Amino acid sequence: MVKSTSINKNLSVLIGVITAILLGMVLLISQGYDPIESYGRIIHYSLMTAKGRANTLTRIVFLIIAGCSASIGLGSGASNLGQFGQILLGAFTANIVGLYLPLPAVILLPLMVVVGCAAGALYSGLAALGKKYFQMNEFITTLMLNFIADYFIRLLISGPFKDPNTQWPASCVVPDKVILPQIGLYDTSIFILLIVYVAIVFYMKKSRTGFEFKMMGVNPFFAKAGGCSNEKNFMKAMLLSGAFAGLLGVFFIIGSGQQHRVIVGLGQSYADDGLMISIVANNNIAGVFIYAALFSILQSGATGMQLDVGVPAEFTEMLIAITVLSVVAFRSCFSIVVDKILALIKARELKKELSYEPNN
Repeated sequence: MVKSTSINKNLSVLIGVITAILLGMVLLISQGYDPIESYGRIIHYSLMTAKGRANTLTRIVFLIIAGCSASIGLGSGASNLGQFGQILLGAFTANIVGLYLPLPAVILLPLMVVVGCAAGALYSGLAALGKKYFQMNEFITTLMLNFIADYFIRLLISGPFKDPNTQWPASCVVPDKVILPQIGLYDTSIFILLIVYVAIVFYMKKSRTGFEFKMMGVNPFFAKAGGCSNEKNFMKAMLLSGAFAGLLGVFFIIGSGQQHRVIVGLGQSYADDGLMISIVANNNIAGVFIYAALFSILQSGATGMQLDVGVPAEFTEMLIAITVLSVVAFRSCFSIVVDKILALIKARELKKELSYEPNN
């Protein structure tokens, strides 16, 4: 039964993705573009060149962490939509530590990571405390906290922490000693973040806390009746979700291919995409990898498609939206249709057995 359910889910996902690709081809044809050439340019620029592969892989890993942050919260029944604000706070605190603490890199780098994760966790923890003590819906509070963090950081990087050498709001660039090295075309941060991703997948699948998170997300009443402490687990899920967002913010500062400073809107696209990845992956952390790869390939190849074929880069965002809608729709409906077909077949077999009269 479990195997059949798993096959149904995988098949529904495959049908949803294929449907989205076909709908995208129809839209391209309707606008006078060659769909085969357009998709070919996406693949070429994202996977067929050395620089394209490096950019795509970097984006995949960053999207994985963003998707994990959203999945930990949503999959546990904790609606953390504040990834953008948590990324900003994580990046800003790491930036300040890297700029103003005169420590050797071997101490400073880990400290930046810890402080950034703590900032993201504490910011998401505000929403958790609001729900615990004032029954405030974390869906709303985390969303509103994004705006507070955004405008607060804008104020800081436009005033006391503004880089005097820039005309636009931006903090100063951190010293070279805290910027991770590059291996060829690849940012070292992607290998560190992949290790973190494997660790959190293992933790969520094998630990008691991970199991309780999952049960709470599926049915909080059943989880509580089974002995789970929903209040404590809710707080843990919110803090862990925020910590992952803060971690992503840190790597926007220390990653070799990143900005190394806080700018307006830092990480907002990753926060938005991370939520969509979590939704389309059904809040399954292990499944985040697949959709992060799909999103990254489409986004990395968008510029090349625009240059060679003339298709606006915004088409890929529309294609991603169609993919999300298609996968979610087929996942919701496919299992129902399959169950009805199997029930009908079983009913006919049972009817034949009941109407069968053996010869005396």
